[in-house]
Amino acid sequence: MKESRPQLAVILGCFLLHPLLERWISPWGIAPDFPYLLIFWIAIRRGKVPAMFWGLAIGLLRDLADYQILGASSLALSVSGYFLGAMRDRVDRGSLAMRVMLFVPGALLAQALFPIVSLGGSPLFLFMQWIKHGVPVALMSLLAYLVILGVVFVARGGLRMFREEDDVDF
Repeated sequence: MKESRPQLAVILGCFLLHPLLERWISPWGIAPDFPYLLIFWIAIRRGKVPAMFWGLAIGLLRDLADYQILGASSLALSVSGYFLGAMRDRVDRGSLAMRVMLFVPGALLAQALFPIVSLGGSPLFLFMQWIKHGVPVALMSLLAYLVILGVVFVARGGLRMFREEDDVDF
């Protein structure tokens, strides 16, 4: 799949509207992690170092906006951005299946690092928090990414089933 500007526009729109979308799109109290989607896009496009720095910056902004422990989101997003950027050369970025296989471990890593920094506690408590909250957020983020790809696909013409130059008899 070729990266496109419409995909970036949709992801940036979701990122900027994250506080509103988080309230509207949150079945069972779990919303997609739109800042992670932006870091994923940067890592696929630019590599590990830009993704790491953008993850740090976006994470700090997220921590400041959500009144969380300063550094929890920045650490999680920068480490997952570095991981995704390092893995991007090892996979075929043109294949949707390979992107999903790259997206899921990065999302799970980001969701695993966040409670370690912000909550602390015993390893069993952290693991249970990750299972209860982190894994569903990673799966919702994957679903949001697939929806964004679908929106971009349809916006670009989709399958072009009905073109003006085609003679279609109904």
